[in-house]
Amino acid sequence: MAFNINDFRANGLEFGGARPSLFQVQITPPVTGINTTDVSSKLTLTCQATTIPASTVGSIDVGYFGRKIKLAGDRTFDDWSVTILNDEDFLVRDMFEKWLNDINQHVQNFKTFAGNSYKSATDTIVTQFDKNGFTIKQYGFVGMFPVNVSPIDLSWDSTNQIQSFGVTFAYDYWYPISTASNIAITV
Repeated sequence: MAFNINDFRANGLEFGGARPSLFQVQITPPVTGINTTDVSSKLTLTCQATTIPASTVGSIDVGYFGRKIKLAGDRTFDDWSVTILNDEDFLVRDMFEKWLNDINQHVQNFKTFAGNSYKSATDTIVTQFDKNGFTIKQYGFVGMFPVNVSPIDLSWDSTNQIQSFGVTFAYDYWYPISTASNIAITV
């Protein structure tokens, strides 16, 4: 095939390419004693970075008379991370610290959740938007809970910056959500 820039222009990125900065994360934590609606709303606004989840199916080597063939194995789900901007009220950070503490307390070494209720009761959703603000793709995470809240670096040399911290989650599985074209976001 000969190189033709017009083929690329017409068929390669005919919509102008998806932009990595046009996304939103919605997490509803199962934490008691706080206003989860306020925290969820603030988290949606301050979640600065994340990823669309990877999809991995392992392979199984099966030997036969000195030769190996590969067969499909089980699906695995890697941990998922977000980066969050920290505000002076520490509202979102406090919620994640409480969630982790309710899973396993700092001093007493027990959990306050009953059974598996430490997992998010509603699905976490990552939404990708187009350049006009319409939903083009969504992913849902089921049975999610934090396994790490990263440190916040403090330094006298850090000026003109906003604090941020990362949260890493384990989850049971993710799934793509069917999205109809042209579902506008509400602002």
